[in-house]
Amino acid sequence: MRAIAGTLLAAVVLTGCAAADPCAGVGGTCVSARVEGNVTGIDSLRITVAGQPAPMSSTPGGTITLPVRVALALPQGITSPAQITVDGLAGGAVRATSGVQSVPLTGGGHSSFTFHLDSAIVGGGDLDMANGGGSDGPPAGVVSFYPSSTDFGQTARGSLGQIHAVKLTNNTTQTVNLTNMPMPTGDGNAWQLEGMTTCFALDAGNGMGATISLAAGASCLLSFQFVPDKSGSLMMTLDAQFNDGETASLRFTGVGMPAWSGEFINMNQTPPPSLNAVWGTGTGDYYVAANDTTAPPVFRGDASGNWQRWVQGTNPLGTVTYAVTGSDAQHIWVGGQNGIISFSNGSQSWTAETLPNSPLTGNVTGLWARDSSVVYATLSSKTVGVRSAAGTWSNVLAAAAAHAFNAVCGAGMRVVAVGGDSPGAADNAQLFATDATGAMLSVVPNPFGAFTGSLRGCWMSDANNVWVVGDAGAGTVGIFHCTATGTAWSCGHETAGGVTSNLVAVAGRVVPGGSTLDLYAVGALGNQVLHSDGSGTWTSRPIANNQAMVGVWVGKDGEALLVGFSGQVNRFK
Repeated sequence: MRAIAGTLLAAVVLTGCAAADPCAGVGGTCVSARVEGNVTGIDSLRITVAGQPAPMSSTPGGTITLPVRVALALPQGITSPAQITVDGLAGGAVRATSGVQSVPLTGGGHSSFTFHLDSAIVGGGDLDMANGGGSDGPPAGVVSFYPSSTDFGQTARGSLGQIHAVKLTNNTTQTVNLTNMPMPTGDGNAWQLEGMTTCFALDAGNGMGATISLAAGASCLLSFQFVPDKSGSLMMTLDAQFNDGETASLRFTGVGMPAWSGEFINMNQTPPPSLNAVWGTGTGDYYVAANDTTAPPVFRGDASGNWQRWVQGTNPLGTVTYAVTGSDAQHIWVGGQNGIISFSNGSQSWTAETLPNSPLTGNVTGLWARDSSVVYATLSSKTVGVRSAAGTWSNVLAAAAAHAFNAVCGAGMRVVAVGGDSPGAADNAQLFATDATGAMLSVVPNPFGAFTGSLRGCWMSDANNVWVVGDAGAGTVGIFHCTATGTAWSCGHETAGGVTSNLVAVAGRVVPGGSTLDLYAVGALGNQVLHSDGSGTWTSRPIANNQAMVGVWVGKDGEALLVGFSGQVNRFK
């Protein structure tokens, strides 16, 4: 939990209805709202009403409509807001007269009223106060938070979410003091204290200062904003212990939604390394192949975006690596210039593996690991190599292909290699594939029709479906979905709106349930990435960093990592 200073100018105080309140005696639920503080004007007030106490009904499960009226009291000299709106309703009319809202509600369950001050008042966020309405409120005879549990809803990771305030009330007969500063448990970093807080003195460094004494019958406020630092269901509990032996407990929940964020791998270099490919273990470790003329060109990162050079001792990798793959956290391969492929068991030590000088020469342009021993590699020498379970490499083509290979991918026993190095040549867009048993790679005759660009990347969802990306054509983007029927392949062109840029890599995952995909394609797209659910249409999505991305990895949980020029990394999680 982090404390920050705020610019809040007003507070909304909720009370039960007094006899003189405009909504008293009308039946249903009555709540009064009183705006206090150094307020010079209110542009708007939004009232969100969720739920309604369910009265006794002779019809089980029946819907009953009751009136709910809100009495709004403003400070002296302040006129009624120019606009009062009520939202969160399932339906029904809203009528405003002299600041009193008459709102017919339908529904059942617990009544909850949330009052939001306009963002112009709080300086960038909304202040929420919750009140149970009716006879609900802080329990008598104890020190307690009210409400003791609050759900902050959904907010994108790293974004500012809802602000809710809770009231700490001393309903005992004596003054109480906190015996120590309450420390949150759970996902405490996802909530930060806001400036409305009066239970602590917020110091100049935006930290929590001294606590206050709470006299009998007195209250103070804690105001929190939800700022999720990760995605998923988040929860924080806070236990405040008092000198009379009591403990008041608070529980917050919220959902951090996945979002893009930017990182850099620069190693304090000028210029920073150019990143070529990325692979993740699925358990929080990520490996990046790079161009780095000053030092070994492999980096390892973690889920928090901490990166370090991942070579120690002898460097068998040269200064450029183009491809990286693995089967798990203990089996990782990288490939680079001059047919160099090196292996690591997850440590910073790499061992060079020997490729036959003929014909497996040239730069290693792609790698795909079937398991912890069998690995396929594409090379600029128009060849494809395979690593056997015994750890030896051999050629898998009966003869060299017509053009260089740029990428390799697979699913199960089937492997696909794509390439091209002579745009415009009739046979340039080459696709080689094994059969479903993994038999030798062989050319797929002209599955791309009139397309003669070079193919740069591929990803397979299963043994019969592969997505291939490459150069843009005349007014079209280079994305194809190819399907296999036995050993025969057919490829269809997919669309991406008005995007006509060259693409260099594609990766994805099968969404649990198997009905849709998460596909990402990268290339000369600036601060955009292309995404598809597998239906054939791709859309642009904004990313944080704006250099061209050239490598992409997607995890089974939907996390995506993009790498590219100038050491830039984009992460979706």
